[in-house]
Formats: sequence, structure tokens, C-alpha cells
Amino acid sequence: MIDYGSSIPLSWSIPSGYRSCELRTKKMSEEEFQFFLTLATGQTGFLIPNIQESFTVGLFCVGPNGKIASEFLSFTVIAPPNHIVFQTSLKYSGDLGGLAGADQKCQERALQANAPLVRSAATRVWRAILFDPNESPLTRLPIQNAVTNARGEIMRELGSSNIFDGEPILSLANYDENGSDLGEAGKDDVWVPYRQRLSVATDDNCGGWMSSSNTDEGYTGESQVLNSYWLHGGWGGRWRGRYHFL
Repeated sequence: MIDYGSSIPLSWSIPSGYRSCELRTKKMSEEEFQFFLTLATGQTGFLIPNIQESFTVGLFCVGPNGKIASEFLSFTVIAPPNHIVFQTSLKYSGDLGGLAGADQKCQERALQANAPLVRSAATRVWRAILFDPNESPLTRLPIQNAVTNARGEIMRELGSSNIFDGEPILSLANYDENGSDLGEAGKDDVWVPYRQRLSVATDDNCGGWMSSSNTDEGYTGESQVLNSYWLHGGWGGRWRGRYHFL
């Protein structure tokens, strides 16, 4: 088995009398192999394509009798599961214990989840959608597959731009780890990473998410909308010394 997204090294040579070798892929949902690429003489590697389900790669070459043989190389690539987004059912002060503490709180809620989708993935690594201004969002939260909410509804499909780009999402993030809809409770009541669209809060992040003081501010967004306000300060969502969902 080879991890999805890998660069695959090849160690092969065309057997005597064989020619015109190519790689073909077959998704688990397909019956037949499909052409992927023709291998150049001496080619030593290739990149795994962005396919949203597990698939098999096979090497096919034309033999001396003009027939295609495929016994030279075959392996299976396992695609990663979709990413899942949920809101916490509990509220927290701005003193989250930094990003590491915020991540731990998400992990704790996932382990207590009642939503089947979240519960089945409880032992994965869970991280809060909060950022450090010195780190790229996709470095902290690399996206390798489609993103869904806690009910399994697609928020952003595989192959589209990254979900933190401020563009509209396809489904609401407004569900907690139990699958419950936060409804209007999610309006201006979820800690968010951006002060405004694509601008990571540097001085308004509750002291690096380490303070619940009335002198340190943090931004909240609106999880019941499809536009960028689910990621950044909404209609006046700037607070001190308050408790909000994560």
C-alpha cells in the first residue's frame, strides 16, 4: 500500500522484446483499468494523481506477440478519508491554552462525540481552525481531500481551492460533534482565526489564545452562513472576557 499524495519511485526495465509501456489506474468503483500515462524510457518516478478514492496502478507493456502484458508492476494507493469540520458543543474563554490547547479541546470533544461520522473518526488528529500569524493556514491544517461538516455534507470538494481562502462553502459548518444544529446560537459566537477576510488576527487573538482578560480581544464568526463570515469577524464579532464555541 502506498500513501495518497506521494511521489512514487519506479525501479523497472522493459523486459526483452517488450515495448510501449504505460501506467493505468483502476478505481475501486471501476471494472476496467484506464490509461494514466505513457512511461518514457528510463523514467524513474511519477506523482500520484488526485483521485478521491482508493485505486490500483498497473504497468502494461506490449509484448513480442503484440499482446499487452501486465504482470510487471501493480500496487494499490489508499486515498485519505474526507476532512471533517464540527463546532464544539461547549463554550470556552479566550484562554484556550494557545493553539495546542485549542487542538486538545477539539480532540476531547471528538472523543465524546455522538454524531456517527465524528465518532467513527474520533481517534484522528483534530485541530482547531485557528492560526498563528507566522504560519500559513495550509501548513497548520493541510487539506488533502474533500471537507465535510459533522453530518457528512460536502463543504468544499477535492480539487477546489483551499477551504480557508474566504470563498463560499457548499454546506454549513453549523453542527457540533453530536450532529446538533447550533442554529442562531452560532451567530457571532464561534471563535475564528481571521479579523477580516484572509487577515489573521495578530493583536486581537486573546493574547495568542492564552488570555480570558477583559483587556484582550478575540474575534467570533457566524457558523450558520455559507459566505466568508464563518471564518472571520462577523457583524461586530469582537469580544473581551467572553465564552464562545470553538
